[in-house]
Amino acid sequence: EERQVLEVMFYELLEGNIKHLYAWDYDRLSRNEKVWHTLKYGIYDNKVTLHSRDGKVDFNNESDKLMFTLRQAFSIYENAQRAVRSKTGKVKRAQQGYYMNSVAPYGYELKNKKLILSKKTSKHAKQIMKWYGEGLSTQAIRQNLMKKKIPSANGNVIWSKGSIDKMVYNSCYKGFTIYRGIKVKNPRLLSVEEYKPIKERMKSIKSSNRGLTSTNAKRYDFILTNKEKPTDKSLLICNECGGEMIGYQRNIFTINKETKKREVSKRIGRYVCGDSQ
Repeated sequence: EERQVLEVMFYELLEGNIKHLYAWDYDRLSRNEKVWHTLKYGIYDNKVTLHSRDGKVDFNNESDKLMFTLRQAFSIYENAQRAVRSKTGKVKRAQQGYYMNSVAPYGYELKNKKLILSKKTSKHAKQIMKWYGEGLSTQAIRQNLMKKKIPSANGNVIWSKGSIDKMVYNSCYKGFTIYRGIKVKNPRLLSVEEYKPIKERMKSIKSSNRGLTSTNAKRYDFILTNKEKPTDKSLLICNECGGEMIGYQRNIFTINKETKKREVSKRIGRYVCGDSQ
């Protein structure tokens, strides 16, 4: 989880630019023990006065330093205990068959915190999976959905390729989800026979990418389409499977020392086959 304001504050404190630090409670500064210790020594070295709901801590005073260290230890312990209790409770609920995410996958809805098939969207979800099993690229499926004005999970007719990619690889459509190694059963959208062509296609894609990592992910050759009206309206198509080539861009961020804000310092882009991801 990103906490950008805290990140800037942390940087300024270590640079010695902060002399008074305000927090409602000590555990609001960090819930990570390593970060806590780095922050603590930054406070010590720069003689920062810490203010909280219980008063202030003067780190020039040895008694205040001792009390701060003790309270910090208890704060870390309490956070660890809360995490254990939360994890134990969630595991127990998963074992009882409860769905552990807050939003149901497309084609399902939540009833008493368990997944059931949606009367409104399950037929559309089934059609999406059928198209994929027939060999359509996810971009072509996206175009079909918008052409037919089928509403997405957000209720509008604009579909993203990423949402379809996630659907294809979501195990809930074959009757279960996995939470911390626990198999949580739910109603199947697809029978074993209906899921076979999807499984075969995913196996084929996985096989073609075997041994490749995100740093050397397979880059297929691409060609300009010679179709007057290509199915997915793409300008670049994969020379191997005929699917659309997708452009990816990743932003590299750094903190500007003058403005103290995160800024894009570099952009990395590449083209890959849309069905290879």
